[in-house]
Amino acid sequence: MKFETSIINQIYNPNGGSKIMLELLSNPALVKRNPTFWAKYFKIDNQPTPTDASGEAAFVAHLREISVGSLMDMRAPLAESLPMDKAGERTYTGTIPNWIAKGWHETATERYTREQTWQELGEQDAIIRFAQDVLQIQLDSANQTLSHMAARLMSTGQIVYNGGQGIKGGVLKADIPTDNFMKAKGTAWNDPSAKIITQMQQLEEEYRTRTGFDGALVWDIPTQVFNAYFLTNAEVKEAYRYLLSVKGGNVPEITFLTREMGLEALSQMTGISTIQLVEEKQKDGASIVSGWENNKVVLRPAGLAGVIKYATTLDEKVFPKYGSKQITRNFTKTLGGLATFMNSVHDNGNFKEWHTDLLMCAVPVLNQFTHHAIISVNEAE
Repeated sequence: MKFETSIINQIYNPNGGSKIMLELLSNPALVKRNPTFWAKYFKIDNQPTPTDASGEAAFVAHLREISVGSLMDMRAPLAESLPMDKAGERTYTGTIPNWIAKGWHETATERYTREQTWQELGEQDAIIRFAQDVLQIQLDSANQTLSHMAARLMSTGQIVYNGGQGIKGGVLKADIPTDNFMKAKGTAWNDPSAKIITQMQQLEEEYRTRTGFDGALVWDIPTQVFNAYFLTNAEVKEAYRYLLSVKGGNVPEITFLTREMGLEALSQMTGISTIQLVEEKQKDGASIVSGWENNKVVLRPAGLAGVIKYATTLDEKVFPKYGSKQITRNFTKTLGGLATFMNSVHDNGNFKEWHTDLLMCAVPVLNQFTHHAIISVNEAE
């Protein structure tokens, strides 16, 4: 078998390369589907968003607002009604940004070395190396980017992107009502004496009255907030002590709580919906970052927080029609259609160069934005 007809070389074939890529990406032994934060809170939109001639894809996020009726007006006999406010359908718009992972660029001399290694170690070794050193790393970049944006959006109501080395700045802002940005009631939660349980009950009651939402809710609380504030809080300790007394037997003084103890105590409190602990971290260069804003917790309708809006990249539309004949390319969809691998062979001076890039045009969008409340627990009213 010649290297020219090997799988690792045919990946760059403009005709059959995409099919080979699909087979590699579908093999869990080669490319792992690592757990991702975004997939826990967002689903992929049902269809891609159309793009204009410049490659921009503008989306509209829809939500029919739920409101609560107020007291009736007293009238004289036969008097007509006053017109009610027509809230109608609320929307917010934005443009889906384009993303690209760090690319795999292989020069002719590096390609020659790969061929020698292929002849020595065989096809399977070359495939495993390519899957782990290129595909897996680029897929992880896409997943981390989506997760970082999802965490920013959920905890701040907007996405301001400062990661990577490309364009930076604002991406979108959800139309969350001003009243849904809340603070701790009376005492900040980093104070061990704060009545966190009482505050959560008050915040949830106010939320339901204001929004008119009577469905199931969930609290999204970062693990660092839960560990630092809840597990050292006097009211939470007392709640767990009361829980033990109900079960019967000796009730000791509670000096510390484990995460399981804290969650068990809170699960028995009336007026507090399910607590969901948030854990997410991303790698940005040599740094470990978190998309979730410090000391923010979220109260929102249970279930998914929104959808991932996505679009076809301009590269996929322009190259087949107007691409240089000196460059060969193929495209392979991945991540449920959110991202696209682009394999290409370029001229680089007197030699060729092989590139593997991962492109993405996608962004998380809240679709319950009028019912999405963000509480700053280290600030008190």
